[in-house]
Amino acid sequence: MRALNAESKFSILMKLKNAKFLGLKAIKFLMTPLYRHTALIKIEGGLGSQLIGAFSYYFFSSTSEYSKVLVDDSYFDITDPSKSSDLSFWNWELDRYGLQRLNFSRPRGISKVVCKFLKPIEFKADVDFWYFVKSNLKSKFPIDRKSVNVFLENSQVLSDYGCLHIRRGDYVRVASKLISHEEYLSLLAKITDCLPVQMIVFSDELILEEWKVKYRHSLGEKTIFITDDSLEPGLIHDVMRLSKVLITANSTFSFTAGILADSNSVVYSPINFYGPEQSNMENNFRTAGRFVVSF
Repeated sequence: MRALNAESKFSILMKLKNAKFLGLKAIKFLMTPLYRHTALIKIEGGLGSQLIGAFSYYFFSSTSEYSKVLVDDSYFDITDPSKSSDLSFWNWELDRYGLQRLNFSRPRGISKVVCKFLKPIEFKADVDFWYFVKSNLKSKFPIDRKSVNVFLENSQVLSDYGCLHIRRGDYVRVASKLISHEEYLSLLAKITDCLPVQMIVFSDELILEEWKVKYRHSLGEKTIFITDDSLEPGLIHDVMRLSKVLITANSTFSFTAGILADSNSVVYSPINFYGPEQSNMENNFRTAGRFVVSF
């Protein structure tokens, strides 16, 4: 796969200059050789989505499928979130791992022009993708063990603990599917004997007392419920990664915690992340595991 030399690039640019009157379709056609072998990865959203974007960037950079892999991180250039079309806005979170935006190859010069005609790669993950992430990327996203230990000590959590993530909050407005309390409880009833003595339930909304009673019935009286939105997302993510058992939501936040978790951890994730209208995207997450737990 050969990159275009300077002469070829100049030739195309001259054609572009002379073809302005032909309109965008003609310009796009003439620029095709410049971006045919370029992958554009979009990084946006909260920590989980940012990690998925970073995973994709590193994965495609490791393959010979593309000669150039670039990142579109323009989402984080928004200076006034109130004017954004997104329901929620998050800041760049990957700096906690020592990864700044400049650490990723971004469009510059002619690439910046090219990428205006290039659609970001749609997220598609298979067995090879997740194997690459688990085998090669955990060290790129180190855990802040000191902060985790302080959190566990302040919360009076035992060293062997498990986590359950109930995703609500702003997710309610955008998700095509939510995992119900009944679904979580159905799973817990089947795996109670496999759970640590102490469990932490993380949720981004208050859990009604009637549901807490039911969760304690399955998880035990030492169960801790944490709905404090003042905690850093990265800290919660790290706590999940170090848990002995992690039960994720259909959320990239806890799902990526499971992907980056210790190899000795046991992770349960929903088999359905989406509603029926997006069922074609399910394999992106299903391919990360090898077994299905039926309940």
